Amino acid sequence: MLFAGLLNPFAFKNPAEERDYLSLYEHRFPRAASLVAGFALAAFAAYARFDGFSSARDRLTFVRLYVVIPLLALALWTSFQPKLQRWWEWQITVSLQIAHVGVVWLMFLYEGTSPFGISTPSYILNIIVLMISAACLSPLSFRHAVPICLSAWATYAVVVLKWSRLDADIALGYIFNLGFIAFTCCIVSGWREHMFRRLYAEEMKVRNERNLLAVILSEIVPTEVALTIRQGHKVPPRAFGEVAILFADLVGFTSLSARIGPGHLVEVLDDLFTRFDEIVERHGLEKVKTIGDSYMVVGGARSERADAVVATVELGFAMIEETHRVASRTHIPLDLRVGVHVGSVIGGVIGKTRMAFDYWGDTVNLASRLESNGVAGRVQVSEAVFMRIREDCGAAEKRHLELKGKGRVEAYLLQARRDAIVAATAEAR
Repeated sequence: MLFAGLLNPFAFKNPAEERDYLSLYEHRFPRAASLVAGFALAAFAAYARFDGFSSARDRLTFVRLYVVIPLLALALWTSFQPKLQRWWEWQITVSLQIAHVGVVWLMFLYEGTSPFGISTPSYILNIIVLMISAACLSPLSFRHAVPICLSAWATYAVVVLKWSRLDADIALGYIFNLGFIAFTCCIVSGWREHMFRRLYAEEMKVRNERNLLAVILSEIVPTEVALTIRQGHKVPPRAFGEVAILFADLVGFTSLSARIGPGHLVEVLDDLFTRFDEIVERHGLEKVKTIGDSYMVVGGARSERADAVVATVELGFAMIEETHRVASRTHIPLDLRVGVHVGSVIGGVIGKTRMAFDYWGDTVNLASRLESNGVAGRVQVSEAVFMRIREDCGAAEKRHLELKGKGRVEAYLLQARRDAIVAATAEAR
């Protein structure tokens, strides 16, 4: 564990986050291995002409042309295989290690066989290029780059101290300078991985916030509308041919507010409306909004279900029943009026800063007035609704209402034959 921590000191503390980062990182640079292997192959081929300066030309040619270059060509071919591209980091590491072994091997053969005595100073440039490739130019992680840089420095030091013809002071100077470069490359590699991980964390934070906003937006407006808004398009109003509108309102809520502490009352109201939300979802309907103690539901707008009217009336009875349960449990005299109407409406997004998807039209107005002129504990429906459910709703009390802006309107207070409506709803589904 300690060794793993030293090789990967930048790992996220959360294992799941670390796995996600590594998975994304593995798929981010699929062509990097091809570039590194191709560069190493070209470099070894280009430097072949310097082998002519050495009396060990045949051995140098054998190592270069029949060992190192074929291995690098194999690494290059492997980097283009689709099934192996996710292992690009290991492919780069293998390519650089092949190049590293090749450089040290050639340097060992060249040392003492050249009349110019240039192998030890000149091959340090090859080692430096290899270190820079591992730690700076390629996207290798810290745990891969550091072993390459340190092993390159260590092997160069061994060859120089054991076989070099240089004076000891000069040789140690080369080793020290190369060690400083190796250390610098390790620092650069660590800084780069730190930045990669920091950018990943910020990217995930932005993505999570964006997903959270998308979820919130989907809760505020319909999903297809939320998608349109997220794409930066304006949402045009939309006409819905026939939908059921339900309004529900707590009876005597204003007087209750004066008698019951506001904190407790809000807690009860939140609990009740949360239960309403669950019931609405079970019935496959759409909650539109709450205004104080008033609750609005639409049926058949988004789902376009054939039994929307029946389901909406059934929802009204379920909400009244749930209100009575909460009243019995909390000992607070709660009761609910419900009004339902069916007809055409217009739906659209209202506002820009605190937007909401709302419905409006005569159908909405009439449903609201049916509720406000209704009776506690009863569902009052329009004649249009009653004509659609009359075979299943049982007895109903016909009423003649004088509604503002509407004049004389026929309405029906539904009686207790909820079992028939429940059966009709189940059958329609």
